[in-house]
Amino acid sequence: MSNHRPRYFLIGTLAFVATGLLSSMLLAQGGTPYFYPPSQTMHTWKGKGGSLVFSGRAVERKGDFISFKTSKNIEITLPLKYLSQDDHDYLNHLAGNGPAPAATSRPSDSQPAPAGMTPVGMTPVEENDGEAPPADFFGPSPGPATGGEDPFSENPFQEVPADSATGSPGQLYKQGDEIEIVDDGTWYSGTILAVRPADNTYYVRFSKSDIPFSRWVSAQDLRLPGGAQPSDMPSQPLAEDPFTEKKPTSVTTQEVMVDSQLAVGYMIGAVKKGDTIRLSYISGKWKAWGRLASESPDAEYIGGGEKCRLALSALENQSEIVKLAVVPGMTDIRPFTWTADKDYPTVFLQINDTDGDFSSNPPSDVKYSLSIEKPLE
Repeated sequence: MSNHRPRYFLIGTLAFVATGLLSSMLLAQGGTPYFYPPSQTMHTWKGKGGSLVFSGRAVERKGDFISFKTSKNIEITLPLKYLSQDDHDYLNHLAGNGPAPAATSRPSDSQPAPAGMTPVGMTPVEENDGEAPPADFFGPSPGPATGGEDPFSENPFQEVPADSATGSPGQLYKQGDEIEIVDDGTWYSGTILAVRPADNTYYVRFSKSDIPFSRWVSAQDLRLPGGAQPSDMPSQPLAEDPFTEKKPTSVTTQEVMVDSQLAVGYMIGAVKKGDTIRLSYISGKWKAWGRLASESPDAEYIGGGEKCRLALSALENQSEIVKLAVVPGMTDIRPFTWTADKDYPTVFLQINDTDGDFSSNPPSDVKYSLSIEKPLE
């Protein structure tokens, strides 16, 4: 009798494992929503045939759709069938099903970041990789107003009326750029969520009277904030409009690495009065002492205290380091913003190490998204 018990135990164990695998496979194919781990770093998604380019993290799969959060912390959703095979392979890697594809096996993609939720695998959709997504890749374009008069015809919120120019068809934009989009003869402020390089079109999110809209548009319907490009500027300066509420600005955004072992972890450079700096955490850990870089500067509650936060600092009198701000946690959700109250010739980022002995810190660095907004002269 005792000889049968191990056999029954083995059969039961195999049945349990098989049931679990079957359940995982069924769930991975849709129906129940699943979340990808936020421990991933930013990844470049390209779509089929390179028809789409944007940087972000996979968040959730729900049925035949998957949602992403871009490097600008904006959520977008798209159908699985328009992902490339490389995109599918990378999602399987995030779900714990094998290593990262060779094309994406680089240090920035393998670094651990915040602890995450239950991953989900996915079955690639058999489609022709050369097939480009249609114009409604993220959903249909907003249609014209129905049921009477166009509610935007009187321009109640003082958006800038479109001039005779039709934008800048030759201008190239990047995912995350702040732009202006023309719609029904009016320019609105917006953000580029994704780029389709093949035909120089862009998926843009903007608001009309606090109502969000998003759609694909060509570069001809876009322009940089403030209007005309430098080559289109009039030879004589225009008189300043006393009713203008906000002056045009230029914005540059890039991902930067901050070294924990250097007093100048990342050099920003000269900052003028009125310039605005925005910082949003992407990945990485460090520490202001010891041997193990184990603290995330963006954690809500940080074990190492404020010494492990990111600091925005300036050099004054050519030798004195002045802390302009200590960047708080949770900037991956709520980006940190700081506006210069005066001119600073040298501004930089560093670990907020109060003892000043940067070289003894564990060798590591963290990655942030850095945006600098400057008023146009």
